[in-house]
Amino acid sequence: MNLTPEELARDPNTSLDILERLAKTSKDDLVLAAVAENPNTSPELLIELFDRYPYQVLNNPALELILLEQPDIIEKFCERNKYFFNCWRIPSLILDWAVININYFEVCQAIASNQLIPVFYLEKIWFSGNIDVRGSIARNRSTPIFCLEQLARDENYNVRKFVAINQNTPISCLEQLARDENSDVRSNAANNPNTPIFCLEKLAHDENSKVRTSIARNPNTPIFCLEKLSSDEDYNVRTSIAQNLNTPIFCLEKLSSDRHSKVRTSIARNPNTPIFCLEKLSAGRDYNVRNNAAQNPNTPIYCLEKLASDENPNNIHMGLASNPNTPIYCLEKLAKDRRNMMHFLIAGNPNTPISYLEQLVSDQAHYVRMKVAENPNISIFCLEKLAKDEYYRVRLSVLRNKNTPISCLEKLAKDENFNIRAEVASNKNTPIFCLEKLAKDENFYVRIEVARNKNTPISCLEKLAKDENFYVRIEVAKNENTPLHIFKQLINNSEPIVRTEIVKNPNIILPDRRKSCILRSM
Repeated sequence: MNLTPEELARDPNTSLDILERLAKTSKDDLVLAAVAENPNTSPELLIELFDRYPYQVLNNPALELILLEQPDIIEKFCERNKYFFNCWRIPSLILDWAVININYFEVCQAIASNQLIPVFYLEKIWFSGNIDVRGSIARNRSTPIFCLEQLARDENYNVRKFVAINQNTPISCLEQLARDENSDVRSNAANNPNTPIFCLEKLAHDENSKVRTSIARNPNTPIFCLEKLSSDEDYNVRTSIAQNLNTPIFCLEKLSSDRHSKVRTSIARNPNTPIFCLEKLSAGRDYNVRNNAAQNPNTPIYCLEKLASDENPNNIHMGLASNPNTPIYCLEKLAKDRRNMMHFLIAGNPNTPISYLEQLVSDQAHYVRMKVAENPNISIFCLEKLAKDEYYRVRLSVLRNKNTPISCLEKLAKDENFNIRAEVASNKNTPIFCLEKLAKDENFYVRIEVARNKNTPISCLEKLAKDENFYVRIEVAKNENTPLHIFKQLINNSEPIVRTEIVKNPNIILPDRRKSCILRSM
C-alpha cells in the first residue's frame, strides 16, 4: 500500500533519508509540520524546520533525549526563531532547560521578555546575573512586584530604565527613579502613565531636553506644565506638546505659527486643532504641513477641495485619499491616479463609491484587493467574489469584514489554506456545524482557534480537552464557557501550564487553599 507524503512524514518508522527528502522537496505545510514532529528527524533538520514550525519541533517526542545529548540545540532554535521565545507559550520542558542552563544568555533573555512565562521561571532566570536578562525581566509586565523593587536599585542604568517604563512598577519605585542620576532613567519615568503628578511637575523643569520631551508626551502632565513647555527652547519638546491631546487650544493656536516645520506638522495632525488654524496650515508653504492637514478629519471641506488641486500633489493627494471626510467627487478625481498606493488608500476610504470599489475588486495588486475586502461598504456580491481570490491574504481580509455573509464562512471553512480555516474558526459568526467540523481539523492551529471561540459548543470543548496538542488544551482551559466537568478532567493534565490557566479562568471558583494546592503540584 502506497502512503501519501503526509502519511510518510507522520509514520514513526519512516527513515531519516526519506524524511530529509520530504523536507527538501515538499512545499506542503502539513507534510513539513509532520516531519518536524517525527521522532526520527535529525537534530540538524529540526533546527532548520524550527523557523516555520516551532510548535511541532518542540512537541517532537525525541526532543527530551536530544537535549541530553545536545543541550545547545535550544540556543540554535533561538537563533533561528527568536520571536517564538519572545512571544509564544513555551513548553515546560524548554523552561526547565533554561533554568538549569542559565548561562545560555541569549535564550534566557528571549524567555525573560515573554509575558506568558509563569512567574516561577522568571524568578529562576533572574539569577543568571546577565545584564541583558535582567533588563528583559525589568520590562516584562509579568514580573512580580518584589523583583521590580530590587531591579529598580540595579547598579546598571539600562536595567533601571526598563523598570522605569514598566507600567506595573510600584509608585514608590517610580518616585525613586524620577530622581535617578541618569537622564534616560528619568526620561522613562517621565513617560510612565503611573508616575505621580508631583514627580511630573518636577521633571517638567529637568535640565535634560529628552526628559522634558517625555513629560510633554505624557497624557497625565498637568495643564500648567504643558503651557510652560509649549514655549520650550527645544523644538522636540514643542513637537510633543503639539501632539499631546490634552494641550490647551490657545497653546495649539500659538504653536500653529511655530518657526519649526516639525511642530507645525504635528499641529496639522492633531484632531483638536481649531478649524481656523487648519485653514491657515492647509494653505502654508511647507508641503509636509499641508499633507498632514489633508489627512486631518477636521479640516474643512473647502480646504480639502483646494488641496485636491495642490501644486505638489504626490503626498498630499495620498493624504486626501485616506481622509474619511474627503468628498466623493474629490475621491473620483483622485481615482484617476494609477499608482497602486493611491488605489490602496481609496479602497480603504469609507466614502469611496461602491461603483469604484467594484472596479478595484479586480485590481492587479493583491494589497489593494485586501483593502477592498475590508471596506465596510463593499457589496455582498463583491465579498463572495473576493472569497474566491487566488491570494490567501485577500480571502483572510474577507473574513475580517463584519458584513461577510454566512455563505462565505461556510465556503472558506473548507479552504485548503489552514490560515483561512483558523480565521473562520475564530469568527464569532461562524455557524456551529462549521465549528464542529473544524474541531476535527488536522491542523492544530485551527483547533486552537476553535477552542478559543466563545461560541464553540460544549461537545467540541469536551473533545478538544483530550487533544493530543497541549496548546489546544490550554485554550480549552482559558475558554470562559468551558464547564466544570471539563475543568476537572483538565486538572489531571500532565502539563502544569494547563492547570495554571484553569486557576486563572474567571468562571472557575476555587478556594484559595485549593488554588495553592494546584499550583504547588506543578
